[in-house]
Amino acid sequence: MRLRILDTGHGFGTKALFALIRTVSRQPVLDVVKLAKYRADFYGGPITTVLQS
Repeated sequence: MRLRILDTGHGFGTKALFALIRTVSRQPVLDVVKLAKYRADFYGGPITTVLQS
């Protein structure tokens, strides 16, 4: 199931970051990145810690 809010529920700064990512990589932003930015308190912090280890 895809959450539509991941495409529309971000603030201006995050939307600008996603635009930069799309421009530089020429790829769409991954849903896991959108989720980490949308629910940083619930998902973003723990998954970032695991992925950066």
